[in-house]
Amino acid sequence: MCPGASAFSWLTAPTSPTSLEQTLRWFDLAQEMSWPYALVDAKWDKMTDAAGNAVPLERLVAEADTRGIRLFLWYNSAGENNDAIANTPRDLIADAATRRATFRRLRDLGIAGIKADGWQSDKQQLIARQREVLEDAARYRLHVVLHNTTVPRGWDRTYPHLLGVEAGIASEYYANTKPYADQIPEQTTIAAITRNAVGAFDYGTTLLSPYVYGGNPRRTTDAHELALTVIYQSGFNGYADNPDR
Repeated sequence: MCPGASAFSWLTAPTSPTSLEQTLRWFDLAQEMSWPYALVDAKWDKMTDAAGNAVPLERLVAEADTRGIRLFLWYNSAGENNDAIANTPRDLIADAATRRATFRRLRDLGIAGIKADGWQSDKQQLIARQREVLEDAARYRLHVVLHNTTVPRGWDRTYPHLLGVEAGIASEYYANTKPYADQIPEQTTIAAITRNAVGAFDYGTTLLSPYVYGGNPRRTTDAHELALTVIYQSGFNGYADNPDR
């Protein structure tokens, strides 16, 4: 496996991971753009098809295989460290035995890696758990992106399969309050020489759609968004735009 670009549906279509038909649109986009990966974000374990049938992970893998792409899957890092009960799958990577069983299954299915989200704290036990996740992911040959945690600590030199860390105001902040959206043009120029200077930045680049959420218009130009793919360096660049652009 190697680093590379990925389709990332959640930002412009937050419900897409629960819909097979929506998810396949981003698989098709990855195939069309020759991106090696697609990220299936939160609640993918609740995915159904148009008839309301549950979609097993094996079906998703098969759909990806037919398009020549591989999958990254989102996981809630909880345990006790967050109360995001609705954001599933959760409680699958917190304790060692469950995590290793989960990673073994992902390896056997040919999954490329995981996005471990929702850390929300720098408490010693959670920093230790992040390293445990990285250790076990290496054992099962999975890449890792750490999300909703703090700045990189040089761990990618020990764990080269750690492709990126959020640790900053990423593109998902368009989905929060309007002041964040208004600050994005200035914020990206600052983060390029501050946040990204300390390690790979899991940002979610290339938002060419003119609007993301309701009253939060995109304030950047297309040129600005395209430049972020080069300025923000990451081993896993999730392109956050949608297939309709």
